[in-house]
Amino acid sequence: MITLTTAGLHIDNSCFGSGMLLTRVTPYKAYQDGKPLNDVAGYKYAVVLPSRAYEMLEVKVPGAKAMDLNPGESIPVAFDNLQVRPYFDFKRNALAFTAQADGIHKADGKH
Repeated sequence: MITLTTAGLHIDNSCFGSGMLLTRVTPYKAYQDGKPLNDVAGYKYAVVLPSRAYEMLEVKVPGAKAMDLNPGESIPVAFDNLQVRPYFDFKRNALAFTAQADGIHKADGKH
């Protein structure tokens, strides 16, 4: 039997469709020895994918906040060097995804 691991396995970004809408920005902290540190390590950008029945994806981008939103606002965005990897979430007993990117910027608005 062959066992497939997720190490080095990435999702092809073309499967997300042609547009992403930013809906939420929240900070995330770095962890050391399983405990959160006080400093903000970066921001999680929650996007919905109109081409994928508005499924949501949270993307971590390290560093300072690059974009902000007004309440109820959504902005078309694109990520620099987006990498999405699958993993198995044992709490939910389901396949899940983790995403990170080097940067985020406003997209041209075409979906």
